[in-house]
Amino acid sequence: MKTRLCNSLRRGFTLVELIVAMAITAILVLMIMQLTGKGVDLWKKVQEDVSAASASSLALEMLGMDLQSTQMKTGTNEYEWMFAESETVNVGTAKGLKLPKSARLAFFTCAPDRNPAVSSRPALRTGYRNARNRSTETQGDVCTVCYELKYHDEVLNLGPEEKGGGVFPMFSVYRTMVLPRPTFESLLGQRDFAAAYRGMSLRPEENFLCDKIIEFSLVFNVRHAKGDADIKTGRAEYEHVSVPVLSSRGSAKPFSIRGTTITAGSDTYKNARVVSATVAVTVLSEKGVQLVEQIRRGQRKAPKAEDFFRQYTTSFSRTVSLPDPL
Repeated sequence: MKTRLCNSLRRGFTLVELIVAMAITAILVLMIMQLTGKGVDLWKKVQEDVSAASASSLALEMLGMDLQSTQMKTGTNEYEWMFAESETVNVGTAKGLKLPKSARLAFFTCAPDRNPAVSSRPALRTGYRNARNRSTETQGDVCTVCYELKYHDEVLNLGPEEKGGGVFPMFSVYRTMVLPRPTFESLLGQRDFAAAYRGMSLRPEENFLCDKIIEFSLVFNVRHAKGDADIKTGRAEYEHVSVPVLSSRGSAKPFSIRGTTITAGSDTYKNARVVSATVAVTVLSEKGVQLVEQIRRGQRKAPKAEDFFRQYTTSFSRTVSLPDPL
């Protein structure tokens, strides 16, 4: 009796039981792997979207800081202190519609990321560590900063614009900084700042900021005095006008500041200054990029423009005040 009981207690699993247990374990492992894979894919997509949005937000932050530190003088209208220009091109399926292939805005500023070791002043270059510790002696060095908007690709042609569609090109933004010494030697005090800057043969593609941008605009709020009154006296009546300086839709005109004279295309504003700037950007998510590729391959139909923008884009905007000219 004891022998039979011991034998029944020592009996192992049958082959059927082992197969069932292994099958259940395999199913559980497969489910865990699938869930983990989906979680990793979701995490990657979220990370890519956050990265694109963060890069665009950072670009706006840097542009805002640079504009808030703009440097120019109003003593003479002989020298150019800021310029914007663009090169247009017919894009893709947009017959007759000209969009910017490249747009550029350059100005003088006290860029916070410039290196005091290459300051325009020899005394600061010699002992820049001590000067940096004192901080006040290194804040006035003037750099040149240039923001460039370059056409990359066409996102979608979502039908005629009057029905909410249109062509949506995709751009990249670059920021080039010319340090104080070459700025002082080659760019400051130039009658044609734009020509001098082009002559430096800089390479903006080495200074990438962000991409996947389908809408970008920078608008200046320009205050100008009526008549010929001097803006410094404060006795003139003033008007405000919005001037697009950079635009992904090709609406910006050539822009220039010479002392108290501002030129925007064929319009000239005398006794004027830029009071503030509003910059706005719309960036396409990684999921939106994948959707565009599927539509191009004929795997999916193009959505309505409003649905596309609502689901696959993120927008940022910022308004900053510019300092009074010296």
